[in-house]
Amino acid sequence: MNPIVIKTGGRWPRLSGGAALSAWWALVCAGALAQVTPPIAQERPLAPVAMTGQAGTTLRQAVEAAWQRSPWARAQSARQDALDADARVTDAWVAAPPTASVGRLSDQPGRNAPRQEWEAELSVPLWWPGQRDAGRTLNQRSRAQLAAEAAAQKLAVAQAVREAWWAAVDAEEQVALWQGRVDSARALHEDVARRHRAGELARVDAQAASAEWLAARGELAGAQQVLRAARGRWQALTGIAPPLLRDAEVPQAVATAGELEADPVAGSLQQHPALVAARLAAEAAQARIDVAATAAREAPEVGVRVVRERKNATESFDNTVGVRVSVPLGTVPRTLRASAEARAEWLEADARQALVASRLQAEWAEAREAVQTAAQRWQLARERAEMTADSERLLHKAFSLGELDLATLLRARAIAFDADRDLRRQRRALDAAQDQLQQALGRLP
Repeated sequence: MNPIVIKTGGRWPRLSGGAALSAWWALVCAGALAQVTPPIAQERPLAPVAMTGQAGTTLRQAVEAAWQRSPWARAQSARQDALDADARVTDAWVAAPPTASVGRLSDQPGRNAPRQEWEAELSVPLWWPGQRDAGRTLNQRSRAQLAAEAAAQKLAVAQAVREAWWAAVDAEEQVALWQGRVDSARALHEDVARRHRAGELARVDAQAASAEWLAARGELAGAQQVLRAARGRWQALTGIAPPLLRDAEVPQAVATAGELEADPVAGSLQQHPALVAARLAAEAAQARIDVAATAAREAPEVGVRVVRERKNATESFDNTVGVRVSVPLGTVPRTLRASAEARAEWLEADARQALVASRLQAEWAEAREAVQTAAQRWQLARERAEMTADSERLLHKAFSLGELDLATLLRARAIAFDADRDLRRQRRALDAAQDQLQQALGRLP
């Protein structure tokens, strides 16, 4: 076997083929096994940039577009109208609309009956003591709950948009990566074919280069199909043009060391929209219990009664005026049922609040660990990619000089490509982990 010439610095040492291959494999393995794991807090901070899609669409705009398409957002105005109607009820001076009744009593049918009695009454339902104030408190808490629930629902929509965003980013990155692989394989295929025609390389080498080119083209077709699917899901979710995100390097908000180390229970998580919504739901349920307690009986009524009557046809009509007060003396099953339902709702809301707090704490811890792990893996992947890329350049130069066989070069290219692909994947994984940490803290893009 001819010796391999590898340039180091300004000198050209000559190594035997076995020694060169041993050195090359040692270099590649060292890059794959490098254990450089600096803490994330010591890494150089990444400057945030706005992630944009086609026609300048940002992630924040995509979230807004998806939110406007969500069923919850479309029904929000109707829920607000219902609360406005409840407010008008509690602002009224009476518990329900007044009722009017008219009656006639006579000893004979017809208008000219000797004995006649006409009666008209206007009755007004009244509030029980404290019932009106309890209703106003419930309306205020329900409004706060509605706003908090809207924020929590919007954050859930943002989670779906973020997942679709990073899926499109990854798919687009894979297409770009495989396109570069196809171009590189085609250039090698053309070079090997030329040298085969010149009699410098064997036919099997030309076939191996062609096989690599065909394999890369197949992988590119698969990556393009994945990208089309990711863009379709994105457009179905947001209703806007599919994103073009390859130039977006980092999320809009990058986690700080404090966010990775501080206890979120006393900080950001207490203002998390989901936890705020759960807390306000419990408060609204408590207000419903108060309303049910003040309205345990039917509303009392005050009525004004006017009676016009005569005993016989020879007498004139006499007019009398009276007042009627109606006070229910006991509860009815309907009010008991409303009170039991209000208490059950409060118990459920209180238990849900505790569960939401535990879930958010676990999600934050998971997201924080994901950021730290992703930063570590990206650092390792970068070391490996740099080392394998350098090895590939040296071996490609040796192949160009006719001092290395094609099979060894193809193996080196495959290792370098895998390392570069892993580096890009880990870079995007770190970006996505940073973004997911912001989601776990309850922050919109």
